Amino acid sequence: MKRILFICVLVCLNSLLYSQTTVQGTLVNTSANHLTVYAKPSADLTNKLFRAILVTISIADQSGSGGNPAVTLETNYIPNMDWQAVPVQIANGRAYYNFSATDNGGTTTTSWTTGNNPVASFAFSNSNGFSTAQLNDLTGDPVAGEGGPNGQMYWYVEILGAGGGDITNYNAKFYGTNPPPTNNTSSPSFVGFQSVAFLPISFKDFNVAKKGTGSALLTWSTTYEQNASHFVIERSVNESDKWVKIGQVNAKGNTAILSAYTYTDENVYDGREVSRTVFYRIKGVDLNASEKFFPVRSIRFSAMGDKEITVFPNPARNGFYIQIPNLLRADMKVRLSLVNRLGQVVDTREINAALASNYYFDITAPSITSGDYALDIIYDGQKLATKKVMVKQNSKQKS
Repeated sequence: MKRILFICVLVCLNSLLYSQTTVQGTLVNTSANHLTVYAKPSADLTNKLFRAILVTISIADQSGSGGNPAVTLETNYIPNMDWQAVPVQIANGRAYYNFSATDNGGTTTTSWTTGNNPVASFAFSNSNGFSTAQLNDLTGDPVAGEGGPNGQMYWYVEILGAGGGDITNYNAKFYGTNPPPTNNTSSPSFVGFQSVAFLPISFKDFNVAKKGTGSALLTWSTTYEQNASHFVIERSVNESDKWVKIGQVNAKGNTAILSAYTYTDENVYDGREVSRTVFYRIKGVDLNASEKFFPVRSIRFSAMGDKEITVFPNPARNGFYIQIPNLLRADMKVRLSLVNRLGQVVDTREINAALASNYYFDITAPSITSGDYALDIIYDGQKLATKKVMVKQNSKQKS
């Protein structure tokens, strides 16, 4: 594969000369038995589609002292890529774990700044040899041969589009300070893992949830901050458009304990559209203006608020009408499920959205008896509302 990749280097030479953008890699010990590969481009990469990435992580071979741990992909930070793992390879007294990512036809782009950008996180099943971990490139390895035992053990990054192609920095593949990397153009190159202090901010999680009918509540946390300044909150309506800054939250600064943050994007959805998906990202900024992005999160809003849907008569005897404002696509389906107090669905039906403006729901079936029910109204895979329905059957009706 490497030879094919080198051919790609020659084919893409003109675009490389035009862009002059290259990418280095490093390895960070983000938590116990967890490593994250980071990339640092020489210039910002904005809304790029990635085509191929190769990552090789090695540890000192532990075959004779408890066995080598299993290493698995934990988090992929590049949405349009699929990762595959090669079984562990032993050479030169080390165990090599090779992971390759290729374009799966997705169209979700990724942006990298000139700071530290997460590529993928990996989990070790135990600590055997963990402290000796390295990010490797075995080009021209005199013992293992070209590309190591399986021929594909390299640091390699390729993107699509203008200025794309192979953007690997072959003169200085890796970066870091703890310890500094060994960079060679024709013999093995590697960098030992950096401590989490290498990063200005180490994110733990980031989530977005609805608040009310049209606001979004963003919550995130960090496990480590060094000279952290603030967080910038950015929004996009379809993730490919320009990201817009909507707010800023001050960071704790310097801390090695879990720190939680929140931000509310008020009234981001006004209900004029049937539905709307909004994308968010958090950018951590340190006192030296270095930046780090957390992976993108999204949330979907629906035009159907609970107050907009009418159910009558209620209580109902033989049936009831459902009236949904005429905001739904006529060619879509609406699913109506009547659920009893035990959580059992006693009646469900699917109707054309065109009928939802005035649909009669018959409840004379023997399975529907007097009592309180919840009517779940589902449109396009999303719950629009749940309405309470009281059924009062005549005493002789179901005899």
